[in-house]
Amino acid sequence: MPNFSLSVHQLVDFVLRKGDLDTRINNQNTMQEGTRLHAIYQKSQGKDYMSEVSLRHTFNYGDYSIELFGRCDGINLKDNPVIEEIRTTNEDLETF
Repeated sequence: MPNFSLSVHQLVDFVLRKGDLDTRINNQNTMQEGTRLHAIYQKSQGKDYMSEVSLRHTFNYGDYSIELFGRCDGINLKDNPVIEEIRTTNEDLETF
C-alpha cells in the first residue's frame, strides 16, 4: 500500500492552487497584534481548553495510506470538542 504524508498546509496549497483569501496588505505590527490577541483569547478559555495543539491522523483511501498532520490554535474540550483556528481583524466587523 503506497504511503503519503502531508501537512494540512500542503493539502490546502494543492487544493487552492491560486488566489488568496485575504488581499489586504499586512505588516509586522498587524501580525504582532494578531499574535497578542490569539494569546489573550487562548488564556481566557479556561481549564477545558488546549492551545497550539499538534494533530496527526492516518487514514486509508482506496489503496493508499495517507497521514495528514498540522497544528490548530486550540481545542475546546468542554461538552462536544471543537477544534479552533483563530482569526483576527483590525477592520470593523460590520464592514468586514
